[in-house]
Amino acid sequence: MDTNAMIPIIDGEALNGRMANTRHSRRISVYRGNRDDNLAAERACTYYNRDIVVTSPAWRDTDRRARLHDSIGELRGRLEAQRNANQGHDPQTIADLMGAHFIDIVRMSDEMPDYTSVLTTVHNRPNMPKDINLRDFLPYTGREQEIRGSNDSVPLIEEAAAEVTLISLAIKAFGHKSSLFNMVFNPFWDVNRLMETVAAIRVDSRNDDVIGKIVRAEYDEKHSQAADETGETRDLKVYNTVDNALTKLFGLYHPQFDTRKLGTMSPRVYLLLNPMDVRKTRPAISGGLVGAGGIRQMVNALPIDGVIPYAGGVQDGLPWGKEKLSFPGVKEGEFFLVGVTPYGGMTFVKRDLTLETGTGSALQLSREERAWYRIGVTFMDWLIGHTAEGKAYGGIAKGVLPE
Repeated sequence: MDTNAMIPIIDGEALNGRMANTRHSRRISVYRGNRDDNLAAERACTYYNRDIVVTSPAWRDTDRRARLHDSIGELRGRLEAQRNANQGHDPQTIADLMGAHFIDIVRMSDEMPDYTSVLTTVHNRPNMPKDINLRDFLPYTGREQEIRGSNDSVPLIEEAAAEVTLISLAIKAFGHKSSLFNMVFNPFWDVNRLMETVAAIRVDSRNDDVIGKIVRAEYDEKHSQAADETGETRDLKVYNTVDNALTKLFGLYHPQFDTRKLGTMSPRVYLLLNPMDVRKTRPAISGGLVGAGGIRQMVNALPIDGVIPYAGGVQDGLPWGKEKLSFPGVKEGEFFLVGVTPYGGMTFVKRDLTLETGTGSALQLSREERAWYRIGVTFMDWLIGHTAEGKAYGGIAKGVLPE
């Protein structure tokens, strides 16, 4: 079966290519104040702002990245000279250096699959308070009615939904120390590797906020689908299993629109799979079935917008000190159908990755200390769903693939 006729795979290359094709634009900002200041601040204060446009999917080994790192080296050299001369650091040079680092981190992140904006609605609000009410992000409602046209009152648009769900923003952070020993005796120490690791940490954490919650959640019978055993071939069983799971998915209700089934809300539907299962699953759900006698037959593709292969985070299973990092993904033999609407999963971003830096500790021989942090929260309760009084809510159906 022609791969161009199959349901598309949504991976890092596809997401990055989409941004390049649409010339995706974003603003890189470095904020004033520390993490606690920024958590409570209701006005964003920045000392660096730059708009960048993604014009090519490639970044890691490009001339553009090499030129950016040449600029980073020049800025670091300028600051080092100022420190050695006891002149004090030039604020503009610091701002330019931090901005250049963030451009590199963001573009490195683009080459890793970040599914936050695929599976949730992202609200970027630099001025949002620490505690927010979900109803402030739901649509206004209203209706039109006939009036006489003389001294009549008119029905007003309602700005606040009845639902009161309070959530609090959280700070997530990690850091790094560059030791004097490293800088003098370790010829392999490289700031490029540091930036690549920062990008991986950012993407792993964001995906874990979304997919990690999906795969860790428990699903009852109304949100689960067993493997089909009626098909004559494995392809037919796979097709029937996913089709039955779609029926369950489309029959779920949204907690806020509880008179409407998900299937009436035009959701985008994504199939979360372990990469090991993609090869034998994707052709079948795309309509290319091997039927009885080994004859391939074409049927209608299932209404799925994309296949997301996700076995875990970029760093899943890697050693971290005496521990191993864990960013779980979809297990082999399982799948999740996710129906995405504007009011299912929601991600609130007050500060994307932001940096605090210091000169280090003379006693510990650390030359530079950095702490990266981001402020926000991902709300998944309405997407993962629940069952109440026999009625199933949410936007996810979990299934088991046939053997």
